[in-house]
Amino acid sequence: MVHEELQRAQQLLAAGRAVEAEPVLRGVLAREPGSAPAMVMLAGVLEIRGKLDELIGLMRRALELEPGSAPALGALARALRTQGKYEEALATLEPLAAGVPTADRALALAPIYNALKRYGEARGLVGPLAGDASLAQPVRAALAFNLGDALHGLGEFDAAFAAYKRANDSYPKAFSRPRQLALYRDLRAAFTAERVRGGERAGVDGSRSVFVVGTPRSGTTLVEQIIDAHPRALGAGELPDLRFVAADLDRALGGRGPAGFAGLTGELLERGARAYLGRLEEIAREAGVEAERVVDKLPHNFELVPLINRMLPGARVIHCVRDPVDTCLSCYFTALGPAHSYSNSLADLAWAYGQYRRLMADWAERCDVPMLEVRYEDVVADVGTHARRIVDFVGLGWDERCLRFHESERAVSTASVDQVRRPIYSSSVARWRRYEKHLGALVESLRAAGVGEVNG
Repeated sequence: MVHEELQRAQQLLAAGRAVEAEPVLRGVLAREPGSAPAMVMLAGVLEIRGKLDELIGLMRRALELEPGSAPALGALARALRTQGKYEEALATLEPLAAGVPTADRALALAPIYNALKRYGEARGLVGPLAGDASLAQPVRAALAFNLGDALHGLGEFDAAFAAYKRANDSYPKAFSRPRQLALYRDLRAAFTAERVRGGERAGVDGSRSVFVVGTPRSGTTLVEQIIDAHPRALGAGELPDLRFVAADLDRALGGRGPAGFAGLTGELLERGARAYLGRLEEIAREAGVEAERVVDKLPHNFELVPLINRMLPGARVIHCVRDPVDTCLSCYFTALGPAHSYSNSLADLAWAYGQYRRLMADWAERCDVPMLEVRYEDVVADVGTHARRIVDFVGLGWDERCLRFHESERAVSTASVDQVRRPIYSSSVARWRRYEKHLGALVESLRAAGVGEVNG
């Protein structure tokens, strides 16, 4: 029975249905309080749902029951890091990590050493392991990314680039340009200007919704933090819910993929809108915030701007842009996960970046949803002016706390987890210059992809 329930919870998690998986796992633990698989799986649910204090307590108990549990140590390390409690994390983790296999110990501790700028210690942990061919591919890649971060911090840029390249080269080449082209072709065919501007829309008030879109590493977390610092706003992180709604609409339309969205009716759009807005209400209620605006900053929601346009009247879209070479390089230097497999190749990165830019140009012409472009470099140069511009765009009165966004204690679980704890800094502007000798192919690929404003 327990095995079947764990399988069911795993299936729900794989389908992105963490809310439904939670009671299944709690039921297992009510009957078998020491079930390590259930505890670790529940930790994954709690991480997704932002219940980090409970997660931390659960993983401490798991490590008491099973000292040296690598999954429990890893979940505990991520939770403490997400909360920005680096010194506490080290004080907690270093004794617990003593009996953990070397690679798992390194992956738990190295990101925290890097965040604290203790780069030498991070390198000492991961350096001897990063080339170990006996380790599983995901472990080798994660070690190499951490080694790259440490070497970058130490100013050893050639060695850092080699480590990042090793990390990316270890992944299978899963990205498909033809599949991406087909996706964008079908989206364009479904969301013509006539359908977007003149088609039926949901009869709801979507003004609570703020979408921050762009590519990963383009400044989306910075913009979200500025808005979240406002007392009448809530940053909800990278929500998968718009994707879930789109998948539900696809099923209702016969499962034909994006091309089927040409058949969207007002009734279906309203169904999707109520599902999405209901999720925002749930998130705000769990956070205990009376939020007039809730920010969804899943970057690749740029693909679904026309759906937002028709499904959530009153919503606002902020489009984050950053120097193309810096954007691509930052993606290449970050473990973005399987959904972003284009990032494992500089050539594919440049190609995908060009496709994104062309798609956003089409949406700008076809859509009438309010859309604000925010350039990362401009915010860094003059945060006061651009923070006010952002807050005004989302329809809130100015609040000085929006300039102190880095003081927020909210948990941030995206790739920018370590940066958001600091005031505005300029070291990420023109970061590519430190790696210029390695980027000739990237620059040429971006130009070939039609990206005009490329330095280098």
